[in-house]
Amino acid sequence: MTIINRIAKWGYDYALLHGPCDQSREIASSDPYFSLLYAREVDFGPHDVTRAGACAGACRTGYCYTYALQIDKSPRKDTYQACKGTSWAYYYDRNVLQRIP
Repeated sequence: MTIINRIAKWGYDYALLHGPCDQSREIASSDPYFSLLYAREVDFGPHDVTRAGACAGACRTGYCYTYALQIDKSPRKDTYQACKGTSWAYYYDRNVLQRIP
């Protein structure tokens, strides 16, 4: 686990204990995995900061796709652009945009 992951995990863990705040959200969003967890388990919904954190790295890990599917529950221009041209584009089209049967 890298230093960034530890810091992001700390922000996420802190928010679980004390509730959401801008500082812990920013810290947790430095890692796509903890950004997704923060949105799902602390904010209980979408937030621009956690969405940007989940989409960091052009959706290589699938966190942006998962954010669009499970947190946003609808397509958005920023999540679509992050997934476009990656291996996750097919799943985004099929499950989020519902274009492919």
